[in-house]
Amino acid sequence: MINCLDNGVHYNTAINPLAPYFLAYIRMDGTVSYNYTHAKHILEIYRLLCQGATSPYEKLCELFNTETGYCEKMTDYTDLLKTAANEIISVFKKRSAHKLTSERGALIAPLKQQLDNLNQFELVTWLIVK
Repeated sequence: MINCLDNGVHYNTAINPLAPYFLAYIRMDGTVSYNYTHAKHILEIYRLLCQGATSPYEKLCELFNTETGYCEKMTDYTDLLKTAANEIISVFKKRSAHKLTSERGALIAPLKQQLDNLNQFELVTWLIVK
């Protein structure tokens, strides 16, 4: 889950019902399987994967720690996060533009509400599926 740093800005929930949060499901090869417009589906996947778990899977955590040198080598995951954020920005812009052309009362969002920069996001949580 990614949080958009809102600085008191209220994002259009018609474009993103979970605003200011965005979900993305991205594969290790960089393919975005589901973007934030499929939040319910992503949450259902998370629920099914985590159902009944009351603590982390220690073997998987150790595998992750070994793979990343205890989070010292996060380049691959950082690149995936950037890909997810860029997908969110792209879809957000498309949905905003579509709203303008399809609804009579639609307005251009103020600059503070427009997404165009990776620095507008912070990582809240993640789930790695292997």
